[in-house]
Amino acid sequence: MLTSPEHTEASFVRRHRILLGIIAAIILLYGALGFLWLPSVIRNQAIEFVDKELHKHLSLGEVTFNPFTLTLHISNIKLSEANDIPIATVNDLLVNAELSSLWRRAYAFKQVRIEAPALNAIINKNGELNLANIKPASSATTDNAPASLPRIRIDQFELLQGQVKFADFSRPKPFDAELKPITFTLQSFRTEPDHENAFHFAAISDEKESLDWRGDFTVQPFTANGQLKIGSLKATTIQSYLQDKLPFQLLDGTVTLDGSYELKLANSLSFNLKLPNISVNNARVAPKNTNGTEAWVTLPEVKLNDTAVSLQDQNVTIKSIAVQNADIKAVLDEKRNLNLLQLLGDDTEKSDSPWHAKVDEILLEAATIHATDQGVKPATQFTLSPAQVHLQNFSTAPGSAMSVDTKLTVDGAAELTAKGSVQLDTQESQLAIQLNNFSLPSMQNYIFQTMDLIVQEGKLSSAGNFNYRGSAKNKNPLMQYAGWVNIDGLATQDKADETDFVKWKQLQLLNLKYAMSPDQLTIDQIVVHQPYIRMAINANATTNVQQILRKAPRDDSAPVEATVANTPPPMKIRIGKVTLDKGVTDFSDDTVKPGFSAGIQNLNGEINGMSSKDETRATVNLQGSVDNYAPVSISGEANFLSASTYSDLSLKFRNIELTTFNPYSGKYAGYDINKGKL
Repeated sequence: MLTSPEHTEASFVRRHRILLGIIAAIILLYGALGFLWLPSVIRNQAIEFVDKELHKHLSLGEVTFNPFTLTLHISNIKLSEANDIPIATVNDLLVNAELSSLWRRAYAFKQVRIEAPALNAIINKNGELNLANIKPASSATTDNAPASLPRIRIDQFELLQGQVKFADFSRPKPFDAELKPITFTLQSFRTEPDHENAFHFAAISDEKESLDWRGDFTVQPFTANGQLKIGSLKATTIQSYLQDKLPFQLLDGTVTLDGSYELKLANSLSFNLKLPNISVNNARVAPKNTNGTEAWVTLPEVKLNDTAVSLQDQNVTIKSIAVQNADIKAVLDEKRNLNLLQLLGDDTEKSDSPWHAKVDEILLEAATIHATDQGVKPATQFTLSPAQVHLQNFSTAPGSAMSVDTKLTVDGAAELTAKGSVQLDTQESQLAIQLNNFSLPSMQNYIFQTMDLIVQEGKLSSAGNFNYRGSAKNKNPLMQYAGWVNIDGLATQDKADETDFVKWKQLQLLNLKYAMSPDQLTIDQIVVHQPYIRMAINANATTNVQQILRKAPRDDSAPVEATVANTPPPMKIRIGKVTLDKGVTDFSDDTVKPGFSAGIQNLNGEINGMSSKDETRATVNLQGSVDNYAPVSISGEANFLSASTYSDLSLKFRNIELTTFNPYSGKYAGYDINKGKL
C-alpha cells in the first residue's frame, strides 16, 4: 500500500516531536540569550572592565545582538577620563562575526564598521599622551617575552565620518588641530604570516589640508608599503607645531606632495620613502622669535623632484630643486653679520648625526635679491634682479664639492657672473668671475668712509679667477684673485668745493694678481687714457689732497705696545709699468694773490718697475707741455710705494712764459714781470 508524503511527514513529526521540541527550545533559549541577555552582559562587562582595569568611564547607548546573524550593534559609545574629560565617542559600532571562528580557530568577522568616531588626543605639559594610558592595569608583568598574536580575520573594516582633535600642551605655545572627516577602510585583514592587508585612510583638517594614504601591510612579519598624498598642508600648521624646533618662522605657504614608502621591521628597521613631487607655494620665511610679518625670504614657487629617504643608508637624495621668482632680503649689519645665516640656526651646536643630504641640481630662476649694507653710513642698497643660480652636486658629505653657475644683474645695469666649484665644509672655492659695467657712483657711501670725494661717473668691469680657502670664522683665510680690471669714464669731484679732482677716459689694470694672507698685489701694467688731475694749494696752505683724504681716528685708549702688535705688515706691491696717454694736470696756488695756476697738457710716457721694496727704483720718463706750447720732460728714478721714499728726478722746462709767475714775483719780489721766457 502506498503512503502519501503528507502522511510520511506527519509520522516523522510524531516520532521526533520530543527531539524537535528540544531543538525548538534550544533555539528559543539561544535567541533569548542572544537578543535579551547577552547585550546586558556586554554592557555591564564593558563598563566594569573600563572602570576597574582602565580607570576610565564608559557609557553605552543601545546595545543589540542578533545571535542568528552574529551581528552586534552598539550606539552612542562614550569613553572619558575619571574626571569626565572626553577621550573618544562613537555614534554606532557594528561587528558581524562569523560562525567559522569555531573551526578556523580564529576570530573571524565578516564586517566591522565604526560610524562617526571622535577622538581627543592630548599631550600634557609633561609630554605624556592621554591615549598611552589606555591599557589594563593587570597587563603590567615582569615577563618580557612577547605574546603571540591571536589569529584574527576581518573581511571588511570601515571607519566612516571620523574626527580627531589633537592638542599638545608640551609646546611653548599650546598647539591644536582637527582632522575631519576621516575615512579608513581595510579589506581582508589577517594576522596570519605573510598575508597582505589592503587599507585606505583619508582625512581633511579644519584648515582644508588633506591626507590620502593607501597601501598594504603584513602583521607577521611587520611590513608595509603604500602611497600617500598630502594636499595644501599649511606652513603655519608646521610652524604652530614645531615652533622653537625650527631655526626660522614660517609666516605663510602651502605644501603638496605625493609618494610611496616601504617599511620592514624584522631584526632591524628598514624604511624607504620616495616622493616624486613636492610643491611649495607662496612660502614666506621670517627670522625666529619675531612678531613682525615682514619676510626675509619669499618663495612663490618651489618644486622638488624625485626625493628619496633611506633610513638604512641614512641619507636624503633629491634629483632637483627649482625655485621661481624668489624675493630675498639680505642685510649685512654693522658688525658685518649676514641676516640670512640666522635662518640656518645656531651653528655652534654641531650635530653628530651621520645623515647626509645630496641634491643633484638646484636652480634659482628670476629671483630678486635686495642687498643692504648697514656697515656704512648711510646704509647702501643694491638690487640684484634677475638673479640666476645653478648649483650641481650639492652634498653635505665631508669633502664634497658642488659646481656653481651664477648670473646676476646689479641695479638693472651691471652684470655679474660666477662659475666654478665650492666645497661646503671648508668653503674652498675656485670661481671664474666677470663683472661688466658696474656703476661706481653706487659705491659713494663706501668712498665717504675714507675720502671726501664725489664720484660722478664711472663704470667698472673686471674678469678673473677667484680662489678662496678657509672658513667663515677663519681669521686668516687664503684669498687670491687674478685677472684684469677696467674703469671707464671716471669723473670725481672734491666734496668741499665741488671742483674736478681726478678724471680719465679709461684705466686698465692688466694681469692683476691680488692675494691675502699674506697680502700682496702685483700688476703687470697700468694704462691710463686721457687722465686728468687737479692739484691745488688752498689759501691756508693745505692741499686739496689733504682735504679729500681723511685721517683715521686715533685710539688713545689702546696701549702703544698693543697697537704695534696688532698692526699688520704693509702690503707688498709691485707694478711693472704705468703708461700715461694724453694726460692733463692742473695746478693752482691760492696762497698768493692773485692766485697762481698752470697746467701740463699732453702728458705721455711711462713709469717702470714700481715696488714697495725699499731697494727698488722705478724709472720715470714723461713728456708734456705747459699751456700747450712749453715742452716739459720728467725723467729719472723714484720709489713711490716704499715706506722710505727716494727720488732722483730731472725736470726740464723750455720756453715757459715768465708772466705766468707774476703772482709769486709780486708776493716775494714786489714786482711783476712784463715779458720773458724761462
